[in-house]
Amino acid sequence: MITDRRTLPDLAGIVKRRAENPREMTGQTDEELAASIGMPVVRQLTKKDSAPGGRSALRMSNLGACARKLAYRIAGTPENGRELDARSALTFSLGDMTETLLLAALRDGLEAGMGPAGWAISDIQSVEGQRSVSLPLGPWEIPGHPDGVLTLDGHTEAVLEIKSSSSYGFSRADKALHEGREPWDPSESYWWQSQAYMHAVGVDWMGVLMLCKDSGALISWWQQRDSSFGFMLEDHLRRTTEGPDHAPRVLADGSPLGPSEVTFYARNGSKGPDGRPKYLKGDPKPGAGKLPWQCAYCAYYRTCWGDDLEERVETDYRGRPSRGLYVR
Repeated sequence: MITDRRTLPDLAGIVKRRAENPREMTGQTDEELAASIGMPVVRQLTKKDSAPGGRSALRMSNLGACARKLAYRIAGTPENGRELDARSALTFSLGDMTETLLLAALRDGLEAGMGPAGWAISDIQSVEGQRSVSLPLGPWEIPGHPDGVLTLDGHTEAVLEIKSSSSYGFSRADKALHEGREPWDPSESYWWQSQAYMHAVGVDWMGVLMLCKDSGALISWWQQRDSSFGFMLEDHLRRTTEGPDHAPRVLADGSPLGPSEVTFYARNGSKGPDGRPKYLKGDPKPGAGKLPWQCAYCAYYRTCWGDDLEERVETDYRGRPSRGLYVR
């Protein structure tokens, strides 16, 4: 079992070397590779819930979500909020195809000796689907579908996760690495997914390979298993057991979700035609009452917030149309 992260392979470096050296695949034919890359498109076009394994109220990919959202899913509450539109389906398809391509490059790069000796990938996504793992926790049996398993001399050492990210998410992860930190901590939903994979497979490491969709930049890092994860997750899921009407609007790390309380902090500033200040200290700013992005992307936001909710079309940090939710 590996205890020193310095002995773990540079996943991004292996993929970069393989991409710079096009040649015939060693373990997969062109037809098999093309079929596996096409899988996400088929799922998006043929299945309403296109996640591997189908719909499950709890799965490893949503464990970091709001307790009330999970309670709605567990109770089977009809969705009444964010819907899967064409833009979402196409975004998911492009992300999945990118991840499949990077996975193929990494596997072939390892087989070609572009990384440390003895390392290989097994249990990867194929035409038949992804490997399914399960995490038993109290009354729950939580399914998950990791992108692959990394082995050293035939022994399982790590799970593999491949992400395609916006420039914003990529920059945050890259900054954390430069500061000597793991990019994902309990405030990040991916941390909960990664910990669930490691605990389910029984390994101490997860290798993460991340591609910036906007620039093609590539980074990788190693997340380490946290022994306190099981207790933290059990506390979070316990919040869902009393049903959605009583479950708090709180993320897995304990952060509450609610309208922002943004107010002006200075008495002086912009003045009106009469020369008097336009605002006073404590007056709400125009953004006051806005809900966080987790609510805007939730499939239950209308049920959760009811008639107090107002929807506005805004622009995101890239200048693109975005939905803003405000509590009146």
